[in-house]
Amino acid sequence: MVWDRRTGEPIHNAIVPQDRRTATFCDELRRAGHADLIQHRAGLMIDAYFAGSKLHWILDHVPGPRERARRGELALGTIDTWLSRNQLMTTVAWQAGGQTDFALEGSVFIGGAVVA
Repeated sequence: MVWDRRTGEPIHNAIVPQDRRTATFCDELRRAGHADLIQHRAGLMIDAYFAGSKLHWILDHVPGPRERARRGELALGTIDTWLSRNQLMTTVAWQAGGQTDFALEGSVFIGGAVVA
């Protein structure tokens, strides 16, 4: 799931692990000889089950997120991460009487190096 770091609003519907829309992209990565490098760096084999190919799909098919990601405005995480973030933000805002500009740190952030 990819969301706006400041507001917590998702930029697209979540893509579940079982969704196979990125299988062709994963096949292309394997054919291009990237399997060993990706497994070495990520510790995972190339498969549409994992989040990396889903992030690639979102960046290529949803208008606008690539530039926002480069500016550090987006976060990537699981539904659990997103729910926890929103619960924390709601709690902090309530405790501060709604007067807060708190920004959660610690999610897996999408930065220029990830999307370049």
